[in-house]
Amino acid sequence: MSADVLEQSATVGWPDFEAIGMNHRRLSYWVSAGYLHPIGDPNPGTGNPLRFPPAELDVARWILTLTTWGLELAAAADYARDPWLRENLARILLTDATPTPPLTAAPSAPEGAGDAGPPTSPA
Repeated sequence: MSADVLEQSATVGWPDFEAIGMNHRRLSYWVSAGYLHPIGDPNPGTGNPLRFPPAELDVARWILTLTTWGLELAAAADYARDPWLRENLARILLTDATPTPPLTAAPSAPEGAGDAGPPTSPA
């Protein structure tokens, strides 16, 4: 096998990103904004597809998920590269490890509050 073939097999490209719900426009924007890092020139020219390390596909999945949850794109891109956050979010989301707050009695109303009873409608 030539070095080019070996390099191609250890990378991901457009079909892989399309499979996780990306479109060309989004992929291109994320590369130009620096959220995803292709191998080599980020502007290879027409007919020369972008290739990415496999880890970038995982970063793209995280960005998609975090933006779906309402994070702004720039923040989602930062968080997607934070290994501590990714590990802990995955642990929390994929298990029932979220601590449950203890049940407490409802606070009592101050004296004199609510003496009038529920509001009534005029007859």
